[in-house]
Amino acid sequence: MFERRPFFVIGDLVCNAVAGTVVAMCVVRLVDGGWPMPVGMLVGMVAGSLLALLLAMGVSTVLGALEVMLPMMTTGMVVGMLAGMSPASGNMTTAAAATNGALVGVVVIVGTYVLNAYVRSRGDVWTP
Repeated sequence: MFERRPFFVIGDLVCNAVAGTVVAMCVVRLVDGGWPMPVGMLVGMVAGSLLALLLAMGVSTVLGALEVMLPMMTTGMVVGMLAGMSPASGNMTTAAAATNGALVGVVVIVGTYVLNAYVRSRGDVWTP
């Protein structure tokens, strides 16, 4: 069964949106328009993962380490790659990056909950 208590569900949602926002803002500032797209993506992925790790460590004492770490690290990596590539393809403002980062964070947490529900429902088929 996946988490259904409102405190944890809302906490996961807010933490992922905040992580996406923070990572996007930092990576857009770090990777300016002069970088090639593959380099910006790689730097954004590494920087996003590190930032998400730091944010997840701060929140994991309240919401649980495993429940927070997986979605936040995924959010950090995906948002970092997208925000690292965006300045190379055109001019992206910090506000637009923050909005996109929060949206990706929400999509990642919803996807994580849906995938978790699917895997748990199929558990008896996959395990003897």
